[in-house]
Amino acid sequence: MNGKRKAPAGTGARDANLNRRHKNNPAKAREATAIPRDPESEALLEARHGQFRDLCMRYGDFNRPIFLEEVLNFLRGADEQELISIREGIRRQAKQLRIAGKRGRPRGQDDPNWRGKALKQVWQREILGWTWPKIASAAGMNPTDPNIRTLQRRRDEVAAMIWGKLPPYTGLQDLERILSQEDVQTLLHFEFGLPFKKNPQECRKLILKLAPVGQRVAGTSLERSVSKM
Repeated sequence: MNGKRKAPAGTGARDANLNRRHKNNPAKAREATAIPRDPESEALLEARHGQFRDLCMRYGDFNRPIFLEEVLNFLRGADEQELISIREGIRRQAKQLRIAGKRGRPRGQDDPNWRGKALKQVWQREILGWTWPKIASAAGMNPTDPNIRTLQRRRDEVAAMIWGKLPPYTGLQDLERILSQEDVQTLLHFEFGLPFKKNPQECRKLILKLAPVGQRVAGTSLERSVSKM
């Protein structure tokens, strides 16, 4: 015995036949020769996929060089169908960048003035308990329904931006623990100007309120992007 496990009888011939049948479509070949999984294994795999997606979103945002390196590693082993999907995604993104460039308007995430005003309004709403009409009036806006919806969208954008900068967490209790860490407080202060040294309890309260909103908004945005692919 050499210690190696043998494949079940007949599977080698089966896999060889399936590979020949799908020789022009590697993705189909992998699917056809995949070992069936029970429901418990499928649930575990899906949970790991969720964690993987979370890590991709975070590394793609704040550790872009490493994320890019792994994307290039993936491309070296991608099959034809995967490359077609990637090219189509790149084409759409390039088109969006050309359109955005023509508009000449920076995104909220890239505009420090927009970010500061939006965060101030979110603070007024979530910490000071102001009503939306009062916030609109303080911002020099008429408290109309369209203007209030604009303020609410800003709140959602700020929530998604903050959620995107948070380390991975498993629930609000875990997030509360993470928010007590000095390096996380420093990051959030640097990125958003949150006054953790002056108002630590209020800052933690704000993040705990916004994190679920940001996760929902980011998930909806991701679903829209995937549906367009």
